[in-house]
Amino acid sequence: MSRRPAPLKAAAAARGLTLTEVAEATGYSAGTVGQVSRGTVEPWPEFRRRMTDLFGRDVFAEVDQ
Repeated sequence: MSRRPAPLKAAAAARGLTLTEVAEATGYSAGTVGQVSRGTVEPWPEFRRRMTDLFGRDVFAEVDQ
């Protein structure tokens, strides 16, 4: 699997959030959010939906193209 850029970390930083705060806000563990952010785990549909709800956009859409 190729590594993705870190769109989740960039989106969090732009809102002044840590990845731990993103995890708390979305109901995932900090470890899970970190793994997706690092690209070691692909974001699944429900994960993407929760991130879209939090950030108001699909933060992974740019790297899907």
